[in-house]
Amino acid sequence: MVEELNKDLPRQLDEITRMDQISKSSFTYVYHNTTTEPVRDPLELQERLTRNVTGSVCGMEVMRAGFNDGLSYRYIYSDIDENVLAEVFVTKTSCD
Repeated sequence: MVEELNKDLPRQLDEITRMDQISKSSFTYVYHNTTTEPVRDPLELQERLTRNVTGSVCGMEVMRAGFNDGLSYRYIYSDIDENVLAEVFVTKTSCD
């Protein structure tokens, strides 16, 4: 499954975000993303990503269905030097 998800990566998601890879650790899918522009306010970035990613995952039926199988989703955002800027972890309780 992970190999299939990675076949079209890396892929530019928007003006400043590139999805590089998807991995799986136990029951967690991990989405590795790079922010290609400098981040001025890391706290604002974390808050915005938490809100947007959680809303997106919770709004996708296929991802919500994964919760019933015990899955969770982690999104990691790094800068171009691979320094982690933000992480979002979404579980079934995030969508309740």
